[in-house]
Amino acid sequence: MQFYPVPDTGDVTNANYYNILLDYTIQVQSLVNDADTPILPTEFQEAIAWYAIVLWSEVRQSQARYTLARSEFERAMNDMRHSQLPEQLPGLTEFFG
Repeated sequence: MQFYPVPDTGDVTNANYYNILLDYTIQVQSLVNDADTPILPTEFQEAIAWYAIVLWSEVRQSQARYTLARSEFERAMNDMRHSQLPEQLPGLTEFFG
């Protein structure tokens, strides 16, 4: 990564340190082979399994299994969001738009 013109903090003591915020997205990964490994951290890979059960229970029209699987999927996703997403601070959306 290269910046031009070179940023200047105006502070000689911190002249070599810059905070940079970048937005990025990751392309969705296809899991087609038994040996494919998801990009999710290991503790959150259960979300994939629960979502598969959600889809399976919809096809089988099993409301009880769907309800359980959907609840567990949402729990796993909320755990992942809480652990992996940055903290939402008040006023940042106003600053960054």
